[in-house]
Amino acid sequence: MILFALCINPLLIKLDSKLHGIKVRHNTTKTTAVAYADDITIFITHSGEIDVIKEIVNEYMNATGARMNEDKSSAIAPGSWTKTTPIMKIKYYEDIKILGFHMTVKINESAKKSWAMLTSKIRTHTQNAYQRALNLDYGIRYINEVILATAWYAT
Repeated sequence: MILFALCINPLLIKLDSKLHGIKVRHNTTKTTAVAYADDITIFITHSGEIDVIKEIVNEYMNATGARMNEDKSSAIAPGSWTKTTPIMKIKYYEDIKILGFHMTVKINESAKKSWAMLTSKIRTHTQNAYQRALNLDYGIRYINEVILATAWYAT
């Protein structure tokens, strides 16, 4: 796994240097790709970047022997993006889950779904703590270690 992490870094650097990426709110830092283990999420803002991605991914696959599984890959067309624009042979979806977060074609809907999932997990943990009838010391420890960790991990 460490070798894979070292080998994937040049791919991420190349994507970052060639793509416009997205900026969240008024942040000046752009995000072009997010990687976790062997999963990579690439953010593009216009269809002209699809050819750039194809070129970079093909170059990476030729250099490393890695292969992209198009059957396990997903695309989503948020906002005014059109689903008629082919991205390699990747299928478009209306709603996907990326690293535990819901992504839909409407940004505010994505936030609502992800927030609902987080609050549901916290509610379940809280009910479990209540049913355990913990004393004050263990109750506080449970809140710190389980409930806050759940919220921190998810955000």
